Amino acid sequence: MLIKPPDAFASWTATPEAFGLSASSGEFARCMSEAPPLPPGVLTAATPKPVLAERRGAFTAALLVDSSTTTLCIHDDRTRGAGRVSRVAIPAGASIALEANGGSLDEGDVRYVFGAANGKVDEVVVHLDNGDAVMASLSGGQFLAWWPSGREPVTIEARHSNGTLQQLSLQGHD
Repeated sequence: MLIKPPDAFASWTATPEAFGLSASSGEFARCMSEAPPLPPGVLTAATPKPVLAERRGAFTAALLVDSSTTTLCIHDDRTRGAGRVSRVAIPAGASIALEANGGSLDEGDVRYVFGAANGKVDEVVVHLDNGDAVMASLSGGQFLAWWPSGREPVTIEARHSNGTLQQLSLQGHD
């Protein structure tokens, strides 16, 4: 089932388009300027590096990582949202780990999930509480899915090339 985006997100598309993001680009600089500062006492080995960048219509989204944090930025020309969370390790026997499940931009209701994925994951799909599914971008050991609606994510499904699936339930994760 396809999501019909609200008017503020009319250009949003269900299928992400990957693009290259370099640390010297304007997109990277904008993301860094919008992200909250690192909390006191958080040590980081280096400036965050872009590992994942996508376009969905007029909107771009990016994940930047360093040794201890992951930064998310989503924006178009007039709407923006950014956040930073601590990185998490993928538990033994798992394929993915959730780093953030949240939402909200300047204009409109947006939901997102992102986290870490091991090298065996070929595809990540987020299933929403109304039966819709959102394809996540996957790159550099990270995954990201976002959608313009208040629909809640219920499960994140990691798909492997050998046909196996692993689901992460989001019941109780906020």
